[in-house]
Amino acid sequence: MSISFIHYKAASQLSGTPLKGNEADKVEEELGKAMDKAYSHTAPAYQTAYDYYVSKGKGGEIERVPWMSSKNTIGLTLNEKGAKKYNEQMKEKHLEYSNPHKSPPAKIPKDYSPFVAAYTDTYRVLNKQSPGEKNNPNVVEKKLKLKTCLCFPYAMLIADCEYGFSASKHSQRLNPAAYGVTFNYERGECNFTHDYCKRLGLKFKNNECKLREGQKEAELILGKTITRTYVEDWDNRIDAFKSGDPVNIIYGVASLNPV
Repeated sequence: MSISFIHYKAASQLSGTPLKGNEADKVEEELGKAMDKAYSHTAPAYQTAYDYYVSKGKGGEIERVPWMSSKNTIGLTLNEKGAKKYNEQMKEKHLEYSNPHKSPPAKIPKDYSPFVAAYTDTYRVLNKQSPGEKNNPNVVEKKLKLKTCLCFPYAMLIADCEYGFSASKHSQRLNPAAYGVTFNYERGECNFTHDYCKRLGLKFKNNECKLREGQKEAELILGKTITRTYVEDWDNRIDAFKSGDPVNIIYGVASLNPV
């Protein structure tokens, strides 16, 4: 039931005289226009909500987003500082409750949410012309007019970047965070490092760990473990020479000429 209809019904009951014909429609239309005019002269909902959170001491962590506001949507969200604070507070909870690489706890709090705050102007949607496969979809990037705080269900991805997983049931877990890998909240992906890729026996390029030229064929012949162990050892020698540290250089020379 609309607000204007409620007012029309009340007016009819107070007068004691039922409206006839299209009079009811005309009254409802006029009341609707009056309500819309009144609404346009009141403070926007996002401003009211903003003032409320400011009164609670949260003014430094939120911002108004009038260009995303409507009658049904309040354009108010976390600012960059607020998004960072929220993510920091939720990180350990995500690693505990949304970690696919460890057994889940017996009980997950009802108020837990697997969402992260991404302060960004970029989001991704499925490429309808070339959707790709279910486990490997193709996406295209879209741009907003300004950066704002968006909400994405990326909790499980944090575990991939900063907790790691075991290659097999009996192998030791490789923790990417120990090699400087972090989760990129803005883009929803890992910030890989040279050291991490080297540990995997891969080449670091364009924030990805990639196979070197000819490495795929070598792994088919020698096996993945032997090939990548050799690559990692070779990269360690190269890094030793590039460091300029005499001790590291001696180590690099010694490893080329083992006794």
